[in-house]
Amino acid sequence: MDSFTQDSRLASLVDRTFRVGFNSNSGGWTGAYAIDGKHFGTDSKKWYGPAVDFVTEAAKTGLFRIEFASPPDFLFEKAEEFFSSSLFDACVYATSLGYLDFCVSQYTITASRASSANWFLLHTEPMILVVFEETENSNSFYSYFSHILRPFTRGTWLLILLFIVPVMGALMLMHDLGAPGSHYPRANPPTSQQRDIVGQSSRRDSSNDENNNDTTSSMELGVQKEENIQNSAKQNIENTPIYIHLMHAVYERFLALLQQNFNSTAVTPSGKINLLGSSFFVLAIMAIYTANLAAILTQDAIAPTVESIHDAIRAGYNFCGERKSVEAVMDLYGISNRFVPDPMELGGDGKPGFNCKYCESRNRVFDFMKRGHNDPSTYCNAAIVPQEDLELLQSYGLHCGKKKAGNLPIYTQTGFPVFDGVSTELISLFLQLKNNGVYVSKLERSRPMDARPITSGEGTSLSVYQLTGVWVITFIFAFLGIIAKFAPTLCVWPISVSQKRIKKDQGNMKKSLKDASTCRALSSEDNLPDTFAQEK
Repeated sequence: MDSFTQDSRLASLVDRTFRVGFNSNSGGWTGAYAIDGKHFGTDSKKWYGPAVDFVTEAAKTGLFRIEFASPPDFLFEKAEEFFSSSLFDACVYATSLGYLDFCVSQYTITASRASSANWFLLHTEPMILVVFEETENSNSFYSYFSHILRPFTRGTWLLILLFIVPVMGALMLMHDLGAPGSHYPRANPPTSQQRDIVGQSSRRDSSNDENNNDTTSSMELGVQKEENIQNSAKQNIENTPIYIHLMHAVYERFLALLQQNFNSTAVTPSGKINLLGSSFFVLAIMAIYTANLAAILTQDAIAPTVESIHDAIRAGYNFCGERKSVEAVMDLYGISNRFVPDPMELGGDGKPGFNCKYCESRNRVFDFMKRGHNDPSTYCNAAIVPQEDLELLQSYGLHCGKKKAGNLPIYTQTGFPVFDGVSTELISLFLQLKNNGVYVSKLERSRPMDARPITSGEGTSLSVYQLTGVWVITFIFAFLGIIAKFAPTLCVWPISVSQKRIKKDQGNMKKSLKDASTCRALSSEDNLPDTFAQEK
């Protein structure tokens, strides 16, 4: 070897044509990609990616030509027997036999691939553990609203609101209905207008007793009409529909539940016992609600997180992963039985790790992560992937609810397979360009931007969104109060209706009294019947 060895190697590349196969990577961003996703395409304008840019730069530097080619058709079946049905393995197999000079893509250098061809190591990618963010459905309105309801199950809430509280109100009504001093008298307390009517009636009854000799038949008609009005007013005072008391009793129980105390008092012995039971229920249920809500929110804030592969294994997680990327992980930790098997219905072989021909395994790793699943043959709790795969998907705003939990002490090596007959001069050129920073510059130009929103927190303080349930329920009651204030016609208020009828009756009564007072005093002849006039 002398100083001219390197120059002679590079000079041997000038004006040569190399048959090159291009495979389109299904994930990540550091490899080679076809716009239409097809392998072995012959249109250079459809190919992009750092690997493609690097080889293009190498062709310009080495002054050689690239001929787009694909493995012979008969070779695919043999490649499947030797490796697998993957088109990537077909390109590696064709290169090892000399049908292609080299292949361009991001090929994971597995043990079987490394033993069949020469390789140029292009990139070393760390393997990472991907898990869900701690808060499930963090962007869901329902999850924020349901914070206020989480202390009890749906069945418990229905039992409290639709059975226990109404029954407590009905029992209190049964005990205290009609009792002196209770909140549920059999008659409504008379209003000031009703008191005026009854008072005027009493005074007129006394006046009529003193002057009954001066009454006339016409006045009797007016008094009879007035008595009818008075009786109607008294009837309004005495009769109170039972459903009015029932609604009032149930409302008081709901109000006591929210206020955590009873402003009303029971007057009967049985009512007092019932009030003790109601008070105990309110005390217990509100104490349990408050304590359970605090415990749930505190548990969410300090819940242990999975930060390493060891944490995930101890937590009983199962995993998704592309087989060629996670084989070393399976062997190192002895967890091959925890990996979701390759789906046979999509061309897989049923072994741990995705390697199916038609399932886009690098994307399937993320798509089949699912919280709290009970089907380990299909879904997984976490994924083990190259870091670039997560970076690319999140740059498109996908899978933003997942995060990197930590690096694994295993790296995926990627590169190009190169045929033995041309590997010496091509690998020399590739290494020279890589050492000069060409590949790194191509990577930085292609690096995707993280599209996840930047979030910040304030320790364990509850945010506005976490208290959505409080705001919603509070403003619902406020809105209903506004409706009741400005749209009374939408509600039936029996007491209001009776008050309107009393006002009308009072007006008619005053008119009758005015008519009676204007009657003239009759003469003795006119006032007495004919028989009495003759006697006189």
